[in-house]
Amino acid sequence: MGSIKNYCYSLIVISVTVTVIMLLSPENTRIIKYVRWITSLCIILILTAPISKLGADIEFNDYTQGQVNSVKENAQELIIEEFKIKISDTVFKLINERFKIESSNIIVNLNTDDVENIYINNIGLSLNTKSKFLKSDVEGFLKEKFLCEINIYD
Repeated sequence: MGSIKNYCYSLIVISVTVTVIMLLSPENTRIIKYVRWITSLCIILILTAPISKLGADIEFNDYTQGQVNSVKENAQELIIEEFKIKISDTVFKLINERFKIESSNIIVNLNTDDVENIYINNIGLSLNTKSKFLKSDVEGFLKEKFLCEINIYD
């Protein structure tokens, strides 16, 4: 619907502009022929724009480049946050299944300098146990699984 609105708006603007140019051009001169030819060509091009697209939507750049980049950055941030949540859930499940203890406050730090190659910098977590041996076993297990630095907080 927006493309039809843009098309009609463009058609009206071109028609008004052509009318003003025709009214301002001098009568009974050789220039009037060229003015009429150029303005007619502009109107014909606007009228045939939908046909030349062959069924494709008409785009008149509704979004500026800044808005497109902003939408892209927001989407990337949402994907990264979702990725962090998935990793946190996976860490919680692995610790609970393997060691039968629960963890809390799982913090995942990612390196997002290159959006194509995101990797885990480190994982920090708190365990609901006082055993240092169990904490070191969990740390070794997670290092083996995620190949990153693991920080266990008290």
